Amino acid sequence: MVDPVGINISNSVKLIAQGTMYLLLLLLSCLAASKADYDCLCSMAAEKKVHLEPSEASDEIGYMYEFDCKQVLTLYSPVDGWKEVAFLHQVGYVKEDADTSVQLCNGDPPTADIVGTAPSIIATGELTTEMMTTEPATFPTTTQPTTVTSTPQPTTVPRTQQPSAATTLMTAVQSCPLAVQQEAKANNSILIVNNVENKCYEFVQTKHTWSTSESNCNRNGGHLVTVRTENENKELYEYVKAYGGSVWLGLSDKQDENNFTWVSGEANSYTNWRPGHHNIFIHGSEDCVCMLSSSGQWEDLNCGNTYASICEYGSVPDNSGQGLGNPSLNSDGNIHMCPTSAIMGERLHPENILGQYGDSCYELINGSRVTWASAESTCKRNGGHLAHIRNVDEQNYILDFLKRHASNLATWIGLSDSHSETHFEWTSGEPVTYTNWMPGYNGTHHSSEDCVVLLPNNTGKWDEVYCGSHGGFFSTSTERHQQLCQYKTVTHSSSILIG
Repeated sequence: MVDPVGINISNSVKLIAQGTMYLLLLLLSCLAASKADYDCLCSMAAEKKVHLEPSEASDEIGYMYEFDCKQVLTLYSPVDGWKEVAFLHQVGYVKEDADTSVQLCNGDPPTADIVGTAPSIIATGELTTEMMTTEPATFPTTTQPTTVTSTPQPTTVPRTQQPSAATTLMTAVQSCPLAVQQEAKANNSILIVNNVENKCYEFVQTKHTWSTSESNCNRNGGHLVTVRTENENKELYEYVKAYGGSVWLGLSDKQDENNFTWVSGEANSYTNWRPGHHNIFIHGSEDCVCMLSSSGQWEDLNCGNTYASICEYGSVPDNSGQGLGNPSLNSDGNIHMCPTSAIMGERLHPENILGQYGDSCYELINGSRVTWASAESTCKRNGGHLAHIRNVDEQNYILDFLKRHASNLATWIGLSDSHSETHFEWTSGEPVTYTNWMPGYNGTHHSSEDCVVLLPNNTGKWDEVYCGSHGGFFSTSTERHQQLCQYKTVTHSSSILIG
């Protein structure tokens, strides 16, 4: 006979065990909710730089050391080869390599690194208001305001907005003050004249603190630049982007926290803040504003940081008599019609030489001999292609240009039949309407000779040669020549003073 008391005790034990298990699971779930694991980037290197932007050219905000781990963020759109991390209450970027790895870290992110909720700046006419948001923005696009549009995405050939005919370079008669020109020459600064606003900008590449930069501008009667409109910001950004580093602007809230004013005393009618710039943890020590080279957006940072800067002066009439009129066909042309990236490139790399003819800008990349594919890649990266020649006039201009600057060196042009033997194509996609082959050339060269050089030492004739390595698997023979890039001309509302 079964003992009913024993059955009741057994059932009670089961119920107690089930209840205990339930309470234990509930406790564990509560602990898990309060101590959630998170993705983190860990460094195995003795020292790993943390950058302000996803670029090795950008400024450093600190270092990760061996076995350091930082929370991985996803506030902005990802950039290949970089991880976005929380670093001392800031958004930082770490370059991924063999010494970094993404792992799962236990518990909560360190409070010393947590990035606070960021406000967005919404500009409406002359009134700027601050609104809190919890939605992550897409880097590097700004929050869409009613009167201020997002930062433009780079195109294959950087362009500024087209001004009217009355404000183009052909009528530019303004220049920078003589004292500014003399100092810029001594310091290797770049001078830019805005012919619409009658302003002279000095692009100072030497890095200084915000106060030192402002004092240097004051010495010649100027100040750190004031940015008044979206178009002005876009135009200045083209130069900043080509330079590749962030620059100080004349905006700060040093006198009154969160009340940003221009050193020029002008009204603050336009802003282009980076989403998340207002850091609630360290904002009190970030009083000075720079323009970021990655996006053209603005960030307030510690005034003691060192960056390049842009000084602003009033322009003066150009009495040199040279002007910027139509160039002679046997000269290098009006290189002010070249894209901003090419003009800045020439100033930063003086060995390169620019020329302009018709609707084309040419850049001779001096000092290196490369394969045809490498040459085309360099031109494409800068927004163009290897030169294409459409008629005898362009051929004559290019031949004279090369002979003036490169003696008799063979030069890659953008013609090849690498896709289909004897079917030649320009890398620009233009139709082949003109050729200038060597005497006796009949298009039946060896099938591995697919790329074309122009030979200044042979009256500019063209020859088909190997595109790179040749002579078999173990051969070290490589066809390498200088390169001539070609870009579309553009119309700027500003001009760079050359020389």
